[in-house]
Amino acid sequence: MTAKARRATFLIASAILMLTAARPALAADADRAKAKANFVQADSDGDGRLNYREFVTFVDLNAAQGLGRAATIRRLNAYKRAFEQLDSNRDSTISQQELAAQVQRQSN
Repeated sequence: MTAKARRATFLIASAILMLTAARPALAADADRAKAKANFVQADSDGDGRLNYREFVTFVDLNAAQGLGRAATIRRLNAYKRAFEQLDSNRDSTISQQELAAQVQRQSN
């Protein structure tokens, strides 16, 4: 792996929808509420899970609102890599639980 690829992998790994940053608790709560609303909005079929197309919409909505590291994912066009890292059970969808687990891993 080249240095550029390692750097991109590092940036993407650190950018995987860390929806809470080191901010005051009220701001973090507001960001979580916005991200949850964005999840619901992106979930066009209403099944409570995001397929890849819906996930791209979710990331773009978060990026437009400056939430977490979504703008980095968008800027690097790293949607596929982010989706694959979040889809822990490999069912080709992302649940709110999978997103929450990633946020928890990133905050530790």
